[in-house]
Amino acid sequence: MTNFFGNLFNKQSSAEDWFKSARNKHLDNDEEGAIRDLNKAIEIDPEYFDAYFCRGNSNAAIKDYKEAIKDYTKAIEIEPNNGSVYFYRSKTKSDLNDLTGAIDDLSKAIELTPESRAAACYTNRGAKYHAIKDYKEAIKDYTKAIEIEPKEADNFTNRGLSKYSLGDKNGSFEDWSIASELGNNQAKELLKKCFSEESISNPNLDNENLNRDSVISSTEVPSSDNYPLGGQTLLDSAFENYFKKGNEYVKSGDYLKAIEAFDKYLSTEEDEQAFYNRGFARYFLEDYEGAIADYNKVIEMNPIDSSCYYNRGLAKFKLEDYEGAIADYTKAIEINPSNENAYHNRAATKDNLNDYEGAIDDYTKAIEINPDYESAFYNRGLTKFDLEDYEAAIDDITKAIEINPNKAEYFFQRGKIKGCLKDYASSIDDFNIAIEIDPDEENYFILRSQSKANLNDFSSAIDDITKAIDIGYENDYYFYLRGLNKARLNDFSSAIDDYTKAIEINPNNDSYFHDRAVANNRLNEYSAAINDLTKAIEINPSEAKYFYLRGMVSSAFLKDHSSGITDLTKAIDINPEDSSLFYQRGSMKLSLKDYDSAITDLTKAIDLNPDNIKAYSLRATCYKDKSNLYENKPNQTEKDLSEELKQAILNYKRIIELDPEIKNDDCLLAINYLSAILGHFGLRKESFFYINKGLEKQPNEYILLAARGRLNFHFKNYEQALEDTNKVIEQVTADSFTGPFKGGVIFFRGMLGEVYKTRSDVKRKLKDAKGFLEDLTKAYKQGNSEAKDMLSQDFSIGALRDLSKVEYQDGDTLNALSYLEVLIEIHPTDGEAYLIKGSINYELGNKTEACNNWKKASELGNNEATEALKKYCN
Repeated sequence: MTNFFGNLFNKQSSAEDWFKSARNKHLDNDEEGAIRDLNKAIEIDPEYFDAYFCRGNSNAAIKDYKEAIKDYTKAIEIEPNNGSVYFYRSKTKSDLNDLTGAIDDLSKAIELTPESRAAACYTNRGAKYHAIKDYKEAIKDYTKAIEIEPKEADNFTNRGLSKYSLGDKNGSFEDWSIASELGNNQAKELLKKCFSEESISNPNLDNENLNRDSVISSTEVPSSDNYPLGGQTLLDSAFENYFKKGNEYVKSGDYLKAIEAFDKYLSTEEDEQAFYNRGFARYFLEDYEGAIADYNKVIEMNPIDSSCYYNRGLAKFKLEDYEGAIADYTKAIEINPSNENAYHNRAATKDNLNDYEGAIDDYTKAIEINPDYESAFYNRGLTKFDLEDYEAAIDDITKAIEINPNKAEYFFQRGKIKGCLKDYASSIDDFNIAIEIDPDEENYFILRSQSKANLNDFSSAIDDITKAIDIGYENDYYFYLRGLNKARLNDFSSAIDDYTKAIEINPNNDSYFHDRAVANNRLNEYSAAINDLTKAIEINPSEAKYFYLRGMVSSAFLKDHSSGITDLTKAIDINPEDSSLFYQRGSMKLSLKDYDSAITDLTKAIDLNPDNIKAYSLRATCYKDKSNLYENKPNQTEKDLSEELKQAILNYKRIIELDPEIKNDDCLLAINYLSAILGHFGLRKESFFYINKGLEKQPNEYILLAARGRLNFHFKNYEQALEDTNKVIEQVTADSFTGPFKGGVIFFRGMLGEVYKTRSDVKRKLKDAKGFLEDLTKAYKQGNSEAKDMLSQDFSIGALRDLSKVEYQDGDTLNALSYLEVLIEIHPTDGEAYLIKGSINYELGNKTEACNNWKKASELGNNEATEALKKYCN
């Protein structure tokens, strides 16, 4: 048993296992963790070369350069002929400003590295010689590097700098010209600064980073930093031509022929430059697996080739092997920490894996290396946008715009982000610039239209969408969007035309039918609206909203409450937790006087939303209507209240609790109905309490003032009753109905008639006989039945005659005629009323009307009218 566990422990703790664990942590940028695991590996195997070498890399990565040098030194003791370790130790010594020590290590690396692979060593040693101002030795090293890699632009640039420092301007001009032709921008800038621009050639290839909207920030053109096309010293074999031809074909973009040439060359010669360039060509032909195979060969031959890892990462990205791409970019960065593109594209790959924080860190590193890296600023801005850090996103894209103000996409994206901040005016400014740069991109017009719509500039939004339609193809969404904006301008007919066009292009979008239904409903085309909603349901039968709307159209406009209930039931089946659905179905059942079922639905609506005031209000109405309140005799007592009325009262009181500030129309209704029920059963004090409670919050609410006026009359507070009724009548007329009551003008006229009747009662008690009769007449004109009954009594008939005479004598003939018309309506056999009316019309010059009035009076037996007919009408 002991041996078993001992073997298991050794297996789990082997140096190789710890090394593999460290390597994984290193790839995850967990350098501290990698060092801890490498320590374990070294404890187990103190002569583990790879562990020391990698621990040196990790220590260098965390800038613990002294420890890194110790590790590299130990690795050299174990394998003294490994040139790579000297190369890395030289970089670390350089970081400690030990340039002489770095030169010594690079010299040793050159001794141990085959010349065909030693270009990087010469380049780096040349840089160190230049730094210590030994320009002659620097020039020798750069020259040697150029012999190995004659198309590497950086070596020409750097050799030119050393020559310039020695005063060899002609030599520096020649070197910078060659570097410029090879695509080196630094050389081009040096020529501009130090010489005329006449001799500068255009670069042949650019390593550009595409933005995220194109290829998720992948660098489309692989790097050729270490292996410039046309690179190595030519072989003296018969196959030399194939290599040269392959390079020429790559430069001209004929990648198929390039691959054919490299195939023939590689059939006889294992050459890393040829594998590299063939991988380059395969990449552009989208043979990513073939490219990876070639880059694998290069890495086998030269495991410290940064650009090869970088290019292989690009190919893996294209194959959606994002983890593999990240690993390659990471390796490229380890070898060349100044590789801004590797940071950039590793960030873009992390973006693709939703590692937004990691992506931002890498974009930031790329920017630290190259402060003018516009693509890094732009893409970092888009990543911050993904994190909803809108202000920071705008800052980054603004920086990209400062670097390159001619990129329409930058302005477009910044405008879009400003829209998220609801800064629509500024977003429009950005869209304007984007359109000025690229007037043929329909998306710019579409986004600008949305910002304009958010500023309620619907007409201009429509113009932009029309422009997008003209530029692009027949996009169903564009027609739909234009229809929405037309609907916002209440141009429903034209909106329907656009919705119809969208449906013709895409007949399977339920939203299009839904919005056309809404427009048809607004045009009172209810059957068409129902047909559209039926189609929307066929496409998407799981959308409760469509059943709800179809049910509402059927019930509210076509009065088909049964169909409405059926649709609301289907909506509830889909969404049984929606309080509003039960409320609406309850309302429809109330319309059918199915009180018990309506109450069940409204109770469910309240259970789902205990603050649903409308549901309480409608449930109270159900109880009130079910009780046949007004069929009961008035002035009963509280004990006469039915269970239904008790429930109605509880619901009205609950509404008042939910809206103590009386801000909701339903609360006004609740107070009004509550006071009416209480008053009907003689509970006037309690009724008075609730009305005053409402008026404390809404002192000018005429509905409550009218109710209080009636109660004040019953309490014999005649002056207060007069004040209340006066306020109501001053505020409103039958033709200016506003307020919470859904019964419209007819209901309102009834309420106003009651107010006039109440005021007439008050004036009667205050001995204002004329005022009493005037208000009683106005109450009658508003349809008040009590007023009609009172005016039908003999004393009222005589009083109306007398009042009409008084009004006529006072010069108010119109008012006098009005009273006579009321008198005749109530008592059509009153001949004296016709006599007086005829006399007034005659004096007003209406002879024909006067004669007709006297004729009617004569027919009713009025002798004075008969005499008037003889005298004035023959």
